[in-house]
Amino acid sequence: MSVALTAAGAMGPLGTITGPADMAAVFGIWATLLVAMADKAGREIDATAAKEIASAIGAMSVSYYVGCKVATWAIMLVPFLGLPGAIGISSAANLLFTYRFGVIVSVLFDENAIVGTT
Repeated sequence: MSVALTAAGAMGPLGTITGPADMAAVFGIWATLLVAMADKAGREIDATAAKEIASAIGAMSVSYYVGCKVATWAIMLVPFLGLPGAIGISSAANLLFTYRFGVIVSVLFDENAIVGTT
């Protein structure tokens, strides 16, 4: 999970400049994290579960984009915070959402709640 958190945090500057690219990067990080966690848990994710999970990640990404990126852009308008403050907010949001995603996936694997896993 530390690699995913590092990658997500590093996407902060990208998210400040172009939100959709950041969203796509975070989507990829989450998908990679999910696969790595499944491997570590000794689970296989079938095609049906993969589609359901991808759909959920997509919905989470849109919510993330709307909520966090609007706030990031608003921070850029604050004197003396501007771009450095927006980069910090974007990086922190990426870290927080990625951490929460990892925790949720871990709990779901532990509870056998992810459909289609064996």
